[in-house]
Amino acid sequence: MYYQPAMKRSDNAGLKTALARAVMYDTVIQHGDGDDPDSFYALIKRTNKKAGGSPKDGIDEEVVK
Repeated sequence: MYYQPAMKRSDNAGLKTALARAVMYDTVIQHGDGDDPDSFYALIKRTNKKAGGSPKDGIDEEVVK
């Protein structure tokens, strides 16, 4: 129910580390995979905007600013 969508989104974002993928899984469980302002998708969109992209775009997933 949650795992497959989270792993698909992790793949789409280019995430490789186990920790990053686990955070994605937990975020889907806690916030849902819908389109409301607190959903997984909305959080990822805001995070990518603040970070200037995602690991798929070359942003280092191991760096926390």
